[in-house]
Amino acid sequence: MKNKLLGTSALIAVLTAAAAHVSADAGQAPTMSMSGNAKFQAYGFNNSKGVSANNTNNAIARPSYGYGQGYAFTQNGELDFVVAGVAANGLEYNYTLILTGDTSATNAIQENRIEFKGNWGTFQAGDKVGPEDILMTDAANVLGATGGFDGDWDKVINETSGVFTGDSMMADTGTATKVVYYTPRFSGFMLGAAFTPSSSHKGNANINTNGTSGNSSYNNHGVSSGALNFSHEFTNGFGMSLTAAGIQASSSKASAGSSAASNVRTMSGWQLGGLFNYQGWQLGLGYLDNQNSGTVSNSGTNGSPKSGYNGAQAWSGALGYTFGDNKVAFGYQGTTQNDGKSATGSTQYKGKADIYSVTADHTLAPGLGVYAEYDYLRMRVPNAALAQLANNQVINNVNSTTGKQTSSNTASVFILGTKISF
Repeated sequence: MKNKLLGTSALIAVLTAAAAHVSADAGQAPTMSMSGNAKFQAYGFNNSKGVSANNTNNAIARPSYGYGQGYAFTQNGELDFVVAGVAANGLEYNYTLILTGDTSATNAIQENRIEFKGNWGTFQAGDKVGPEDILMTDAANVLGATGGFDGDWDKVINETSGVFTGDSMMADTGTATKVVYYTPRFSGFMLGAAFTPSSSHKGNANINTNGTSGNSSYNNHGVSSGALNFSHEFTNGFGMSLTAAGIQASSSKASAGSSAASNVRTMSGWQLGGLFNYQGWQLGLGYLDNQNSGTVSNSGTNGSPKSGYNGAQAWSGALGYTFGDNKVAFGYQGTTQNDGKSATGSTQYKGKADIYSVTADHTLAPGLGVYAEYDYLRMRVPNAALAQLANNQVINNVNSTTGKQTSSNTASVFILGTKISF
């Protein structure tokens, strides 16, 4: 960690020194540009299971509390403000502020960061996503509409406890405050690396060691992440992009109602992705492994490791075709997560998910589009595993929206939307 901090300080010092040699009236003065989008979506959906306060024995037969009516509207969007300038020595610099159009958000700011760029690469500092997301090219890049299995279905679907969903590694820091460096692209290769002191910290908030997820508090600190991308377009029109990414972090956790931190196994994971295109066709493939991320190491007898848990694996594929102003795509994601063992240790409990997505997009005019999406989800977990999950053996053990448990659920959602981009 010390070497990472020293390296960051050295880079900042070099940039500061370079800026000091540029007079205030030299170069290109900063100018502001604005872009963004707005979208409205209509949902029709169905959940086979609702949510219980305890375990599956108390699970209700039908969906409840807002997910039960089978239809919904959502409105969202964003505004991107960029103030950019160029120093006389060629140093490019900008400030980016992204505001959300979600009126339910507790914070209107999505991203807030500064950037310096030159022939040596790009340096970013602030609240933004890391290279493990920016450089990743996989099946999710093929899907349109809201993103299919990596999209907005979770707004209306009850996620089953102990089942992993999503296209990002568990230790992903999102827009937590971080520093990021990208190399220039050389012979098709680009490397990105980031360091995040705390996954639960954003902006100018007080420094603390706890974040919240479900009914437990945890924090990933000293998070190192990186990604290597190779992209190339061949003369025959065939293009490819390959990415490998990884995350490593230290973690701590406290159970609900307790300030005493438990030891969480190292949050780490890796992810591979490939994206291929030829004459309107796109094929995307992806795989990620969360290893033991999020599992408690002192939850067994006398503080011994509790066996039979891991952070899940996921694999995905998608095929898309673009013709004229239209694009259609089909995708699939499967996941499996170890959710403990039986009392005798003879049975391994697993949480599993299968997600099928179909998307269609049509451009009506420059900056104006409509889209449709259908997602079918089959999420299942052994009933015997739910009681153990309730004892916080894993971090992603409960429904992320409610803090309550959901048993095995089969669900479907149909989404119609329109989007204005500028």
